[in-house]
Amino acid sequence: MEEKKLIPRKDADFHIRQKRLHTLADANIALWGLDPVWMAGTFDPAADHWDSKYAAYLDPQTRTPLITAEKNAARKAYEPDVSLLLKGLRYNTRLTEDQRLELGLTDYDTSHTPPSVLHSYPVVVVTPIGPGQLRLDWHDSLTGKKSKSHLVHGCEVRKAILPVPPKSAEEILPSEFSTRTPYFLEFDLSLRGQTVYFCFRWEDTRGRKGPWSGILSAIIP
Repeated sequence: MEEKKLIPRKDADFHIRQKRLHTLADANIALWGLDPVWMAGTFDPAADHWDSKYAAYLDPQTRTPLITAEKNAARKAYEPDVSLLLKGLRYNTRLTEDQRLELGLTDYDTSHTPPSVLHSYPVVVVTPIGPGQLRLDWHDSLTGKKSKSHLVHGCEVRKAILPVPPKSAEEILPSEFSTRTPYFLEFDLSLRGQTVYFCFRWEDTRGRKGPWSGILSAIIP
């Protein structure tokens, strides 16, 4: 299936496809092995924003040049997330045939050999940029590139303020998820001067995890 078939050109067709995707994905986050942090923090807000702008655009009482521009901007921002999720579901064997049919993924062969598990990890540079603010830039440990490979969905970020250095990633909670670099963190100013510990790993488009990076630390500025 070509990319143009994954993402319909017409707004009406795009709206139907993303609505089906949104409904099914939210109902099957655990079953399909989707990342709940990315779904709740990135996909769901973008979907809701598109829905509201498209509804305003369809209503003759509210449709204006400004609303049209906002609708177009909402689709432009949301479309990469729809594409990313559909690509990740292409070879996901946890989907039923009915679900694949509803999502328009029936042209994909689920017997296709999936990509191998990631073997690299994010190498991260942490930079203070202001009071309570840190910037995280990463690149791949094997390629040295900042851009992700086509197999990588994003980076899992674990961070925690701890009294002593952790010995493993399992001691560092909670997790966040980012699909791009740089990644920005903002802490309450009451935490300035405390030490925050980090570790990172890649996640591929099928939800599989790569190895953890080493544990980093930074002083909250």
